[in-house]
Amino acid sequence: MACLINGTTLTYQNEDRPQEIDITTGSLDHPESFVPNKDVFIKEKLSWVASVSAKH
Repeated sequence: MACLINGTTLTYQNEDRPQEIDITTGSLDHPESFVPNKDVFIKEKLSWVASVSAKH
């Protein structure tokens, strides 16, 4: 799904998880309200991204 005004991607689905719809956090009006509380797809993260578990 994309924004009708500027085309920004708002959601996406992954073929490996067809039962889930992901919402892009950066597309929210106040993304800082949604602080990560768990790591997902940790094997796919970029090397410079700190894991949530490392911050606790």
